[in-house]
Amino acid sequence: MADGLSIAASVAGLIHVAEKVIRFISTMTDASSTTRSVLAEVHAFHAIFHQLQDFISNFSEGSEARKSRIYVDQVVTILVGCVCAFSELEKELETLKTDGSSSSGLNVWDSAKWARKYQNLGRILAELQRHKSSLNLMLSVYTWYITTYIS
Repeated sequence: MADGLSIAASVAGLIHVAEKVIRFISTMTDASSTTRSVLAEVHAFHAIFHQLQDFISNFSEGSEARKSRIYVDQVVTILVGCVCAFSELEKELETLKTDGSSSSGLNVWDSAKWARKYQNLGRILAELQRHKSSLNLMLSVYTWYITTYIS
């Protein structure tokens, strides 16, 4: 099942990127509210991606009747959006790496770099929230369907 393998690989990659983003933003001592919101969304995605990983594992062990009812294309579409959003977020964060010379927080130059990026981070945050809603809804529907009709 090549589609299942590509989905599993995408989810594993997204988990890795989410962990990287969490580590990076967590080191910020005086992060803005937008940055903290991005961190909260990425934490939520991290949990959803683990749930999706479990779902994929259980799905691969399920019956053929269950497999025939899952619309893989829908999951792939949402995951492609997630990959694009996380890639853009990772690229934005790479440009915001601080020099680390100030132990008390951001220096003036680093603060200016962050201030320039707040609009982009806000846009990415909104995109992440849309993808999270879609993914949550899809997983909820699949869980409901499986527990109602398959079990």
